[in-house]
Amino acid sequence: MFLRVVLITLFLGSSLFLDPTAELSRIHPERAWLFWLILGTYGLTISYALVYRRLVRGHEAFAGVQLSIDLLVSAVAVALTGGTESVFMFLNTLVILSAAVVLGRRAALYLLVPATGLILLAVARDALGWLRPEGPVSDAELFSVYLSAITHLSAMFLVALLAGYLSEQLRATGQELRFASADLKTLRALNDRIIQDIKSGILSHDLQGRVVLVNPAAARMLGVSPDEARRHTLSELLPDRPAGSPDRWESRVVRDGHSRVLGLTRSPMLDGQGQQTGWIVVFQDLTEVRELEQSLRRNERLAAIGELAAGLAHELRNPLAGISGSVQMLQQGNLEPLQQRLLGIVLREIDRLDALIADFLRFARPTPPRPLQLDLHPLVAEVHEAFARRSDVPAVQLINAVPTDLRLTVDPGQLRQVLLNLVLNAAQASQPGGRIEVSAHVDESDPSLICLQVRDEGAGMAPDVQARIFNPFFTTRPEGTGLGLAQVHRIVEDHGGSLGVLSQPGEGSTFTMRLPALGPGALPTKTEEG
Repeated sequence: MFLRVVLITLFLGSSLFLDPTAELSRIHPERAWLFWLILGTYGLTISYALVYRRLVRGHEAFAGVQLSIDLLVSAVAVALTGGTESVFMFLNTLVILSAAVVLGRRAALYLLVPATGLILLAVARDALGWLRPEGPVSDAELFSVYLSAITHLSAMFLVALLAGYLSEQLRATGQELRFASADLKTLRALNDRIIQDIKSGILSHDLQGRVVLVNPAAARMLGVSPDEARRHTLSELLPDRPAGSPDRWESRVVRDGHSRVLGLTRSPMLDGQGQQTGWIVVFQDLTEVRELEQSLRRNERLAAIGELAAGLAHELRNPLAGISGSVQMLQQGNLEPLQQRLLGIVLREIDRLDALIADFLRFARPTPPRPLQLDLHPLVAEVHEAFARRSDVPAVQLINAVPTDLRLTVDPGQLRQVLLNLVLNAAQASQPGGRIEVSAHVDESDPSLICLQVRDEGAGMAPDVQARIFNPFFTTRPEGTGLGLAQVHRIVEDHGGSLGVLSQPGEGSTFTMRLPALGPGALPTKTEEG
């Protein structure tokens, strides 16, 4: 519609206002008809636009009506401007071209028939003198009339064939592109959905190490947001990557108080020409797997210790009881002060050995937990009182930051033992005046778990020490037995929970217990208040 207005204004308007030949004005004095033809075309175009805005279906038929009317307008323009000698004979060819482009080859061939008829009528008009005030053309001009008609008929036929063919090819190609585009969109949506929903971390970076893509799982494992990850390099996100650029490695990531072990694999990222543009890194969270491996190794050692303890306990306790009784009888005699002091040392060492054997027996025959539902805050307060009565630890500040409305189903005696051991260890690792905080909250990732934490500001631990602190007989203190934390770990596991530690040398340590809120077994039937 827009092009129609432009063409009518350009060609008919130029014929109306820029007629430089007096002969053309003498042959066609009815130039006013061109003016009315232009106005009529404008009016038709406005009508087309109004109808098109309200048209719901039948757009192709509507286009066919417009093209048919365009043929009639073209025929009138030709008749008003000289018949077969008119400069507007080519308008018929433009109508055929428009039909091929808009409606296809078949429509162009259909319109070719009436267009041919109109040209033949123009030839008859000139040859026979129909509606010509001057009468028929002379015999000398008749050849020019026929030549003009044949030329325009040939042009219309060729345009109909070529434009129709190209139009069909264009339509077929467009259809294929639409299908290909739809398939590409579907494939891209599927690919994006896989990358977004897959539980494995996927990260890509260029050859300079700048992060290009990171999926939500990768961002979650790395402890950063996807936007923040793209502002870093791989070495900043994974600072402990081993030298030598291996294709498979493990890395430990510490973010927001959580430590994760990641197993990573990388492969080259290639462009369409097969040139490498970067690397694709795929990784899994191996934290639970590594913790399970450590737990299995620890349980194997505990089983061996249990067998040893069960075999030696009775063999050691009986001689110790005899030695202790004999020493006590000797103390009743008249002994010198030095002898009394030496016998006292013997008795203390016997008591120490007996306590060590008792620890052995607890490993060999651990007491099953007897869970009760209780408030955590009062229980931590009891641990605070017991700790305050100890005189063998540095003077530190113990803070009870447990909410007053948080309840947990555990064995009260065993949980007191666990907390007291952790608090004592924290105090022994702290300087006088240090601060120890016991806190608890519901686990955000799993509301069925309660996180119980003991945090100190002591000397902290190196990574190799952290990996061994729950092993039996491993201790960093000369007077320690190495069974305290091992026993704590056993109790937490017996309650169906997990125990972890996060520590940096010089920055203190945080022990975190994750315990089921409803306990390790069935729902409790008793309640311990306070």
